[in-house]
Order: sequence, then structure tokens, then C-alpha cells
Amino acid sequence: MADQLLSRAALLRYWRTELAGIRQGAVAKAVGVVSPTTIHNWETGRTDGPNLRQLAALDEWFGAGGALRGVYLALRTPDALLPAEDWWCNFQGEPGPCWAWLRVSGARPSTAHVEAGPLRVDCEIPVESGLFLQAYAFASNPAVHARIDGGGWVDFGHGILPSTIGAPVVDAVDVAVVGPRGELDQALVAASKTWLPHWKYQGDSQWFFTMRTDLGRRVEVAKKTLLAAAKAVVSTKSDVSSAAASLEDVPRHWGGERYRALRQARGLSLLDTAELASEADMSLPPVTKDHVHRLERGAMPRVPQLVERLDAVLGADGRTCTAEVAEIQGAGRFTEITFPVYWVGPVWVQFLRAGHAHDHSATLLWSPWHKRLDVRDGVVVTTRRSEPAMPPLRVELQPGWRVRAGVGVHPRAVDVTEGWGLISREVGFPALAFYFSVMERAMRAPRRT
Repeated sequence: MADQLLSRAALLRYWRTELAGIRQGAVAKAVGVVSPTTIHNWETGRTDGPNLRQLAALDEWFGAGGALRGVYLALRTPDALLPAEDWWCNFQGEPGPCWAWLRVSGARPSTAHVEAGPLRVDCEIPVESGLFLQAYAFASNPAVHARIDGGGWVDFGHGILPSTIGAPVVDAVDVAVVGPRGELDQALVAASKTWLPHWKYQGDSQWFFTMRTDLGRRVEVAKKTLLAAAKAVVSTKSDVSSAAASLEDVPRHWGGERYRALRQARGLSLLDTAELASEADMSLPPVTKDHVHRLERGAMPRVPQLVERLDAVLGADGRTCTAEVAEIQGAGRFTEITFPVYWVGPVWVQFLRAGHAHDHSATLLWSPWHKRLDVRDGVVVTTRRSEPAMPPLRVELQPGWRVRAGVGVHPRAVDVTEGWGLISREVGFPALAFYFSVMERAMRAPRRT
């Protein structure tokens, strides 16, 4: 493994000396520390590294575009999170360059399958430093889904990675494919057949480059076809009525020691973590260093939504908690579920028989999308909340049913993320048009140097 990916200290030294070419004194002044000795100590590991404000200042001063901050926080993920096959990310903010860092858990290379809507990349991950997959634009929905055969770790970040980062960097647009594959999102692929005509390029070894050029020439024509594509995007029903169900409660959170390990793996102090958690929802009581410290020592949370907020700010994507939400309101056949405003990631809904029920169907509605289900008593389904601005989740229930709901990874949940359809062509067209504009931007973006 390259030195700069062995430790946070080496990463800081590499970025300053080999990429930015700036002396320690100038860096000290830029980030507001007293002496260049502080920078020296960060880069040799003699003291803890920069706090979040200082890290952001370093990233900006070096012109890293978020890449330094992202790699710095991701460097020690394997020290705190268990390896897994599936990883997701709903990128937030204005569409721009982004990346995924894929690492294997074993001593042999493995294969990764990364999907973003109708696009898919299959790549081999080397051992040790892994592989970076670089893209040039993103949408918050659908989520990027990475699957590693045999398990591993995937971190996601913003910016454009330097080619000398210390692991292979692959441009996703060079190797992405469109079209049928296992476990595909039927709705998005149906739309892609209209506005990404992959059938036209069969037999052309350079088909993706040809398609990208054609889209550049015929952007207005392609955009007009979105209206027709919306007709193809319909909800596919998921039958979860035979899935395993249980009415037993699940643990609300990991346990304190693992929160401490994840915080330290991210390079965050107690104060950094408390401030980030407080900023997640200013309407809630603030989180203090003591709250975080006590939780890490095994005490019960003493402030509302502490574990949920910690999961969010530590970038765990729901892996540390299975917390029930209280804001569930019913109005006739519709039940409205309000999730925490800051939450982006997995959410779950449990269907419970509340009386005599003849009809076992239900519909999840998250404008402009909906998903139809066949359910049974006690079954839990999971999907993802893609951004903080999303409205409450509405559930259309038949008589005799009620729901519980929460955030985080529920161990018994059936994933129903795929196969959502547009509620109507009129409300769905802007969503498809925006997604097309993101893909167009990714294809046309200047290449990494």
C-alpha cells in the first residue's frame, strides 16, 4: 500500500508536499494555528490531526475540492465497521465530481458491481489499498449501490482524486454499461431504453463513447423523449407476504464501544462529534461532549435522537442503530411517517394487523414515487430516504392494519428499494429530466488529469 494511504499523517504530508507544494508556515497561517510545528506534528503523527474546521481549511487551501477531507475521514473505516457485501450512498448537494473507494476484506482480489440508476460498472478490486471509482456528477436519488463479492468496505466522497493517490483510479464513464443485468431496477431501465438507446450500439466495441457523442449532438431530442419514457416507469409490486416476520424488538443501537471506535476511525474529537450532532437538527436539545462520552462508556443516551444523530454524522449509513420514530399520524387509509430532518439512508416500516383484515395490500408513497406491496402481519420492509428535503412517507393501508417505522438497518427487513414507479407522468417528468441532466453532465465533464 502506498505510504499516503497508510495513515492520516502521511496523507496530509503527501497532499501538502506532492500536490499543493506549500510550505508548512504558509499552511499554518491559512488554517489559523500558532506555529508550523503544529503542521509538522500532524504530518508525523506526533499529535492528533486537524479538527474538522481545520481539515476543511486545508482542503480549501490545497484546492482539493472535498477530496482530501473525504479520503481523510474514510482512511480507517476498516478499523471500525464490519466488512459487508452491500454499501449504498445518496450523494448530497449540487451535482458534481464524486468517487467511491472500494476495499476487500480478504487477502485476494475481488469483484465489485457498482450501480447508479441504469448504469453499472463491474471492476476488480486489488488487495491492500483497493480501488477508487471516479465519476463527474451525481443525483441524490437513486442511491449508488456497490456490491463486493465476498465482502469489504466502500466509502464515498466528493471531488476529483489525484492519479497518484496511492490506489488505482478508474473513470466510471470509461467502463460503465447500460442494460439488462441481474437484480436491475426495472423502472429506471425501462426509461433508459427510451432516452439511452443502448440497443443502437450493439456490436460496437466503442459503443459507450459513441453514445456519449450522440447525446452531445442530440441533447434536445433526447430530452423530449423523457416525456414518453415516463409512461414506462410504473411501480412493480413486491410480494413480501411470505417473508419472515417477527414481533420481537431489536436492539436500538450498537453499544458505546463501537461508537467510540468509529469516531476515532474518522479522526473526530468528542467536541467535533458533539458539534456536528447538534447541527444536524437545531430544533433538538444540543449534544455535548459529555453526552457522547457517556454513550461511549455504556450509559444510556441522555438527549433525544443521540444515536440517530451520531450515525448520521459518523457516516455509518444506518449501520449503528435501529431507532423507532414517534411521529406517525393516521388519516383514514393513509398513515404519514415523519423521519428526522437530517436523516439520509435506510428507513424501515413494519406492518401490523390491528383488526380483521381482508386485504393484505399496501402502498408506499414518496412523491413523485410509489411502491405497491403485498404484506403480512409483522413483516418489515426497508427502503431509503434520499435527501433531507423529502416529504413524510405516506403509507396507504387497508382496514385492519397499522404500522411502526424507524431509521437504520433493521436486521429482519426485506429490501423494497427497487421497482418504485412514478405517481403520474406530470409529477414525474421533472425528476426524470433532472436525472437526465446529471447523466449528461457526467458524460460531458472534463476528464481527470
